[in-house]
Amino acid sequence: MKSERTNPVGIAAVLISAGFIINCGGGGVAVSGASTATSATSTGTTSTTGTTGTSSTTSTTSTTGSTSSTTSTTGSTSSSTTGSTSTTSTTGSTTGSTTTGSTTTGSTSTTSTTGSTTSTTGSTTTGSTTTGSTTSTTTGSTSTTSTTGSTTSTTSTTGTTGTTGTTGTSGTTGGGLTGSTGNTVSITTDSLYRYIVGNGLPGHATGTFPNAHCPNTISAQSYNFEAYKNPSPAATSTNIALGKKPGVVRNSVPLDPLANEFWNNNQNSGWQYDPLGGGINLGVDFNYAHVQPNGAYHYHGLPTSILTMLDYTNQMALVGWAADGYPIYGPYCYTNPNDPNSGLTKMKASYKLKTGTRPSGPGGVYDGTFEQDWQYVQGYGDLDSGNGRTGVTPEFPGGTYYYVLTSEYPYIPRVLKGTPDHSFGF
Repeated sequence: MKSERTNPVGIAAVLISAGFIINCGGGGVAVSGASTATSATSTGTTSTTGTTGTSSTTSTTSTTGSTSSTTSTTGSTSSSTTGSTSTTSTTGSTTGSTTTGSTTTGSTSTTSTTGSTTSTTGSTTTGSTTTGSTTSTTTGSTSTTSTTGSTTSTTSTTGTTGTTGTTGTSGTTGGGLTGSTGNTVSITTDSLYRYIVGNGLPGHATGTFPNAHCPNTISAQSYNFEAYKNPSPAATSTNIALGKKPGVVRNSVPLDPLANEFWNNNQNSGWQYDPLGGGINLGVDFNYAHVQPNGAYHYHGLPTSILTMLDYTNQMALVGWAADGYPIYGPYCYTNPNDPNSGLTKMKASYKLKTGTRPSGPGGVYDGTFEQDWQYVQGYGDLDSGNGRTGVTPEFPGGTYYYVLTSEYPYIPRVLKGTPDHSFGF
């Protein structure tokens, strides 16, 4: 019941200025950008009295437009500073600081500070794992925090890119994917729901819009999707229809497999064009996406730029979340669904063309032009009627049902196995 929902913990908007930052399951994969990380050294005299402990701090500045910093502290220290104090000046995205000169009186105190700078081409993300409940906030740079426990971790950013990863009872969840075109996205959870909030800008290169077959221009939207954090199978499956979105990619761009295009422009004809079937040109780009009249960019097939960023041929890539709460992965999954060491295999859908000719409407042979040219054949491929299967994944090592995006029809799930949320149009 909606009255049972609680507010998400630490939802924050993630803004973009340069570079892709990708965090999947507490790890980091980074892509592109241009920025400078400057390390400032503070000198002076620091004296510590009456303290025993060990403190270890690691500061990492990474960059090309996006920076991530991780700190891990062991033990406890207290210090009192006399004389001159250390100062840190920030230039660009991040400042790392190193303290020199220390005097200890009356007890033993060890302070170790390590500063390191990493420069990458592509994108950069560093993360730390903290046991407990942690929120990391960075001003002028980007921080990625992955939290183990039931608490949601969020990132607040000023000027650069951030991602959020959360580890909870359902496994490691994928945070938002942000990029270099002004998109914002935040993915957070509470005990019941996962919330995907964003402006729907893709954050990656797109085709030219408007174009000869799509006269619309991409513009920011206001999306607030939510789905069950711990979904379960529904008594009956739900078929996707016009206006209903089966899921959303981690950059907040919706998956929308159907087109409002019918034979003879007649919705009652019983023959609906497949957007990628070749029978009609909708001006889709190399991401198999185009733009609605309201400016909403959306995917009709494999979001190739997202998949490339996620290195999808070398790992099971968590692409997004379905309207019923189950995860959505790229086309390469474990060969043995229950063995993460079995290697990767490109999944094959279990839909095939009907044989013979169409009995009405446009006539002609079944060639994939229309949605009605296809039929599900159990066992024909690796996946069920929802383009999914059950097994272990990097984010759900205990196993889960998950959907798969495929390079052949239906590309995107057309049938949902759980209970979809109304925020996706249901």
